[in-house]
Amino acid sequence: MVDEAQFFAPSWFAVVKLSLAPRGQLFLCADPKQGFMRHRLSWKSAGLDVAGRTKKLSRSYRTTRTLLESASAMVDSLGPDDADDEVQPDYTGMEAGVRPLLLYAASPQDSMDRLVNEIDVLAGEGLPLDAFLFVFGDNINRRALYAQLARRLGARRVWQLNEGAQKKAPPGADGADCLRVAYLDTATGLEGSVVFLVGIESLFAADDGDTERRSERLRKLYMAMTRAGRKLVLLSSRRLPVTVEALFDRADESP
Repeated sequence: MVDEAQFFAPSWFAVVKLSLAPRGQLFLCADPKQGFMRHRLSWKSAGLDVAGRTKKLSRSYRTTRTLLESASAMVDSLGPDDADDEVQPDYTGMEAGVRPLLLYAASPQDSMDRLVNEIDVLAGEGLPLDAFLFVFGDNINRRALYAQLARRLGARRVWQLNEGAQKKAPPGADGADCLRVAYLDTATGLEGSVVFLVGIESLFAADDGDTERRSERLRKLYMAMTRAGRKLVLLSSRRLPVTVEALFDRADESP
């Protein structure tokens, strides 16, 4: 079984097929909105004949209707998706949920300050830290972010999912719940009731004519937004396109 198969390089499947026992079977799970499938490549080009043996799953069980609609509309507003394997979501019976929230800050450092203050308030209201997921991009200094969170919450309550020994286990062994912090490129597969996105301004860059680069940005953006199960908060230190702003509720802005 290969999960997140869309992130396999097509050549990797040749190795997988050679690894199969005689009459063995291969089971693939993939999201066509992500990975190589957004580059107009097909299963056939990867050396796999899946015709007649494909099941498209159109129901999402992670997030709410509003958040899924916002993520899909975000991708459409920044660049049309012409993938052959596009799956239209089935929203039947999904919880409506609340619109994502956009917070502006004057600088990346102000974004971090706002982020730390928000989580401090929420934790003070009794919400468990493991309900939250922080996803940060290239516009954020990860060490500075961790230092601020550790000072406010305590080092044993901040789980850096991209750091050495913490990749598979939280820093504390006392059972205390931890705030999870992950880099954008490694957030696939993660989820949180409340997700904060910070430092991802580069994903909203104007189209420079590079189709592959645009596709990669949109894939990351869709993936990041759909990590949220109940609420999504985006912090930005740059003005976002008007079409993007329209998908969010807005809070106060820094000058």
